[in-house]
Amino acid sequence: SGLLAMDADGITIEDVTMVASESPTIMLYNAQNVKARGLALSGSDGELIEIQGKKSQNIDIEIATKNSLKNRYTLGADVDKRSIKISRN
Repeated sequence: SGLLAMDADGITIEDVTMVASESPTIMLYNAQNVKARGLALSGSDGELIEIQGKKSQNIDIEIATKNSLKNRYTLGADVDKRSIKISRN
């Protein structure tokens, strides 16, 4: 699989390549203050990132890809979407 972080605070990830055979490659549940830059994510054609939990906030993830991120991540219904940023570089 990939990375699972539950009830985590203050995660920093830089210039990491992750290959996962199952989706999502990154799963965050009630994670706060997450910053990721230069992520190269590959594996299945499904979701790359899933964020769940009402405590999830201040998450900024930048994925190293030229491909669209549309339909490649999911934010749970209880996640404050204003405090989540997922982009590509």
